[in-house]
Amino acid sequence: MLIDMIWHGPLLDCADLAASAAIDPNLDESTRAGAVRALIACQNHEAIQRFVDEVLINTATWKNRPFCYLFEDIVPQYLSVDRFATLLKCIMSEGGLRSDLNSVLNQLVDKIAPLSSYATDLRNAFCQLIEEGIHEEIEEYHMTSSFGLFTEPLAKLCARQIEEGASLSDTLVRACVVASRFMSVDYNRSQEIENLSKILQRRLEFREAVYWEDAVMLDTLFPNSDWQYRAWRSSGDQALIGPLVSSDAIWLESALSSKRTETRRLALYQLLGIWRNTGRPRDLFARMRFATEGFSELTKIIDDACEPNEEPASIRRSKARIERRRQEAIAKEEERIAGWKIWRDTLRINPIKSFSGNEEESNVVNLIEWVSMHAKRQVSDGPWSSDAVALVLGEDVLIHALPALKKYWRKNRPLLWSERKPETRQTFVWAWMYGLCALKAEAAEARWIDQLSDDEVRLATKFAMIQFNGWPEFLDQLIASRPMPVLDILSRELEAQFNAWDEVDGDLPLLQSIRYGGEAVQCLLAPNLLGLLERWPQDLANADTGRPLHGLSQLIDILTNTNNVDDATRVRDIAREQFDAEPSGYYATLWLQAVFKLDFKTGVGLLTETFQNPENSSDKQTVLGLLAGIFGDRGSTPLPNLRTPYRAEILGKLLRFSHQFVKREDDRVHNGVFEPDTRDHAESARSAIFSALMETPGADARRVIIELTGDPQFSSVADRWRMLSLEQLAIQAEFEPYDINSIMDFEKCHEIAPRNSDELLFVTIGRLDDLAHDLHHHKFSLLKEWRNIVNEPDAQRLLAARLNDKRGNTYTAVTREEEVTELNRTDITLSTLGVDAKQTTIEIKIANRHRSINSLARDLEKQLVDKYLRHESCRAGCFLVINRGDRPNWQHPKTNKNVSFSDLIEYLESKAREIEERQAHGVQIAVFGLDLTNAGAARHSY
Repeated sequence: MLIDMIWHGPLLDCADLAASAAIDPNLDESTRAGAVRALIACQNHEAIQRFVDEVLINTATWKNRPFCYLFEDIVPQYLSVDRFATLLKCIMSEGGLRSDLNSVLNQLVDKIAPLSSYATDLRNAFCQLIEEGIHEEIEEYHMTSSFGLFTEPLAKLCARQIEEGASLSDTLVRACVVASRFMSVDYNRSQEIENLSKILQRRLEFREAVYWEDAVMLDTLFPNSDWQYRAWRSSGDQALIGPLVSSDAIWLESALSSKRTETRRLALYQLLGIWRNTGRPRDLFARMRFATEGFSELTKIIDDACEPNEEPASIRRSKARIERRRQEAIAKEEERIAGWKIWRDTLRINPIKSFSGNEEESNVVNLIEWVSMHAKRQVSDGPWSSDAVALVLGEDVLIHALPALKKYWRKNRPLLWSERKPETRQTFVWAWMYGLCALKAEAAEARWIDQLSDDEVRLATKFAMIQFNGWPEFLDQLIASRPMPVLDILSRELEAQFNAWDEVDGDLPLLQSIRYGGEAVQCLLAPNLLGLLERWPQDLANADTGRPLHGLSQLIDILTNTNNVDDATRVRDIAREQFDAEPSGYYATLWLQAVFKLDFKTGVGLLTETFQNPENSSDKQTVLGLLAGIFGDRGSTPLPNLRTPYRAEILGKLLRFSHQFVKREDDRVHNGVFEPDTRDHAESARSAIFSALMETPGADARRVIIELTGDPQFSSVADRWRMLSLEQLAIQAEFEPYDINSIMDFEKCHEIAPRNSDELLFVTIGRLDDLAHDLHHHKFSLLKEWRNIVNEPDAQRLLAARLNDKRGNTYTAVTREEEVTELNRTDITLSTLGVDAKQTTIEIKIANRHRSINSLARDLEKQLVDKYLRHESCRAGCFLVINRGDRPNWQHPKTNKNVSFSDLIEYLESKAREIEERQAHGVQIAVFGLDLTNAGAARHSY
């Protein structure tokens, strides 16, 4: 379908298709989820609300995982807490999505700002739902709710809010208590409750509030007249704040003066518990007696506490029940561990028998399950670890298990998508998952592929295609070593899926995998994919469903991302031919978009040559759709690189074209709610093209803008454009401001570390200038050594040593003869500090008798610029010309007059400026003449 294209575009004009798909119960959940994400990308709030309304009415149409994971996209932007709570109630009542809700809601809680009003409302909603769902028949030690699934995200949200400094409130305290009491299962706390409990241990004011809230809730749900029992149950191991400690005596003593009899009595029993557990301190006992004077019943409780007192039967029964449940859970776990130990010991004692005969297959499956648990991953992920097996089970087990694993995957042959019945294509067989793990075990061995037959390579390729999350690593190994059997399986399955397109609800599974797979798979299948591309429109029926359009988008994306020049050229030519054949056809936007992606200049030419009459209403409407679909998103199609020499020219041509078909006088003025259509998106495209031209650096962009402002059709905006162009030139002329650390470094050493190639070139010229001065004027001058250089490598060595000694904290990596693009080698390269290093290169030439001005100018362009300044990390270079005095003068190439070394350098500098102009100032070139003759003393003086 169009869904993926609308989503990644986003194609706002096609949002209605996504809106229909989102609420269509006949489509699969993945497609509908993609449609919702497409609506989000298009910011179609109304359609998203309609989708939510539809789901609230008929939640039963969603049964699978994709819907749950939509919450991360629509909460909180598009779903209020009230509607979200209603939706959660519907989901829980249907029961189809429960298994995924827990992890999704936990992720959602991590995403929401904890102190936001939405987070607070969501916390209260979770708490309310859990309390609404309290079962009528509940046990005091196993409190359950129909919405108990929400307790874990509730506990996490409470913990985040308290850690972020949320103020103490009744609703927050209530939420903490509800989360803790309805989460206990088999007396094992979840990690979220443990974390919340640890946080509360550090917050005394929260401990007090949580205790009293917990006590009240227990008394309400489970009334009991035994005060000692009531005190015990609200401060035992099952309580969120755990057993009370000495620091809690502070607020408990304050409670002894409460006006409520129940509060005073419960506080006293808790204080007596602390008193007994801390060695019966006299001072605490004295304070209790003092605080209870005048309350005879409380005084009697204190006096009775001094006498030996048998524990009440109710507490003994509860403790026994808790212990029994705990022992049952322990026994169950011990039984599991004992079973595992028996299995482990059996393998160790007799690995030969364990992995042969009738026991072989079951032990292979058990081994794979154990590896999955050890790796804490699902079997469907295909985990394997020979090291873990050898370490825990022993080398002998591993040695005998490997042949069994090899045999297992060879006899379990998975069915590919095209080989299964339509109703079973979304299911999998466990034996295939185990087979994938077994195959990965063999793939961990060195030279494993050498032992495979072609049929086994084909089978391994089939296993690779059933992995859920991307391609397994061994597929790249198979492609590198045995590409033909792999290609045989993949190409036949690709063709089979392509021919069965009408049976597909969403994407072609293999095409989807290839798109997000590695480069090896994409390059292997490139010829087949090109074949599909060439016959796409003719061989596909039912184009009105939209699915082929989405498939074509995927196919073009794959072929334009393979980094193969020949493939890219062929895709461009196919796209151009198809667009020429039907410039207003169903696929026209995609074909033209492909041309623009691969060759922007050709794309502009194709668009402007195809449509030349803006007065033709049909052409005008088609162009509006093309511009909206290709550029309306302000970046859905990449614009040419800022450094591209012809960028200004082609953008100027495209801007002129866009203004002819999307005339400013026809622009709409919107009142009220803005619902953009094709015309609006075309206007956005026109603005994006204009902005791109304005942001283009260099004189060419300025020239193109001035030419445009001279056109009568732009007379109304000419003055503004000229002003904006001048502002952009001023912005481009400004350097990026230095941070405070750089300024402080400058105060210390009077130099700032360069941040890019241009700034590094400036530092390089400074270093060369210092070198020239020192050679002629320093008392320890090395001028003699420099005059004795025989060739350029000698100069490289001396200069590299000098630059390395003088680098300080400004640059690093002084290298000689570094290999760069196309195996060319620079003379000397300097790099900026930092991770994203930029470079400046120095090309050294000795102006001897054999070097004319023309040869030096040729070296300047062909060597320094064309070879060394092509990489984005190195866009600046210095052409260093050394004069040893081999010849007194040079012949000027134009005047034929003899000129000095200074004139030679001046001529080369003029050539450098010409090259910079031709390159749209994408490179910066400096020419430096190092004069070692006596005349150089004056030339290099300060």
